[in-house]
Amino acid sequence: MAARRTKIVLEHTRTGEGPPLVLLHGIGGRRAMWDPIVPLLAPHREVITIDLPGFGASPLPAGQDLRAVGIAQTVADFCASIGLERPHYGGNSLGGWLSLEIAKAGRAASVTGIAPAGLWRTRVPRYTKWQVVSLYDLPKLFGPLMDPVTRITPLRLAMTANVMGKPWRTPRSVLLEDSRAMLGSEAFKLTMASASGQRFTDGHHIDVPITIAFGTRDVILGPGCRYRGELPAHTRWLTPRGWGHLPMYDDPQGVAAVLLDGSSVSALAA
Repeated sequence: MAARRTKIVLEHTRTGEGPPLVLLHGIGGRRAMWDPIVPLLAPHREVITIDLPGFGASPLPAGQDLRAVGIAQTVADFCASIGLERPHYGGNSLGGWLSLEIAKAGRAASVTGIAPAGLWRTRVPRYTKWQVVSLYDLPKLFGPLMDPVTRITPLRLAMTANVMGKPWRTPRSVLLEDSRAMLGSEAFKLTMASASGQRFTDGHHIDVPITIAFGTRDVILGPGCRYRGELPAHTRWLTPRGWGHLPMYDDPQGVAAVLLDGSSVSALAA
């Protein structure tokens, strides 16, 4: 008798009407990071925001492959289980990398990568790895002092200036909730370790619309993380002004516009 495969359930939210658009967060993130964007998308798309395995409210399944290709398969399988066989995908950072892996497997209608990870030439640059790890270590170091420290505006802005292009636009309450979510992530350290030596490759055959957007204020994924050689020739490359690595509060209208256009037929018009 064949072994029964464990059904994986990922915490998610479905909002709006129209073609389905699945949004995937980055490492240490949670689906709430898309909250500023969802109301702008919902009149035009059915928006599905997902907590990745071991992040947010989603448990880490036993035996989960935490390489990008493994997480991507889990996400695509889960989406299929809720009736989304080939939706559009939008992803930030790790979520963008996952979206590209899903498209490579032929399971996406389009991909819009907002500062996607994985596009380095050989391996993740040290400056990128150091900054991502510091996002986890900093709130851990401050502990209960995070609350009073973030009440001091110059300190709060300094703590987030490498993540947001316009850190003054991100509410303090969101920063605290994001920090708590990151510290509570079962999969953060394991996913970081699994990404070592990995990158996105062999995407030349992808035949669906691909849009890649790296903001002018993204210092986490700099020029060394924007290699074009593994993506199809029809990929659109955008450089939105003022966007940081997490631009949802920097420019919600602009992010929504890129996601809407990226998940439309016009995305093939390079």
